[in-house]
Amino acid sequence: MHDSKSPATGIIYLTTNLLDGMIYVGQTAKEDHSKYYGSGTHILRAIKKYGLSAFEKEILYECFSEEEMNEQVDYWGMCHDRSARREAFKLVAISTVITILLLTIYIKVS
Repeated sequence: MHDSKSPATGIIYLTTNLLDGMIYVGQTAKEDHSKYYGSGTHILRAIKKYGLSAFEKEILYECFSEEEMNEQVDYWGMCHDRSARREAFKLVAISTVITILLLTIYIKVS
């Protein structure tokens, strides 16, 4: 539990491209984060292409240590990354099919 009077170390934010729906989850420890939308290659390229007015930023979580920031950016990144979850599901499904095929071959050969 954090002391409500202690200042946050940083934030976890969600930047959304309002034109194409792409989302970017990040963290920053900047004191004035009001104009900060991210610094990764993809977000900077998108901002240059569409302009800052095409983006909306939402603060997802206030953090009170660097360790908490790193944990929370991973958590929120997975929560909001639908494509990563979809790819993880595909990998599990493929590995399950391969396992079943290998077991079937093993049983037939035995």
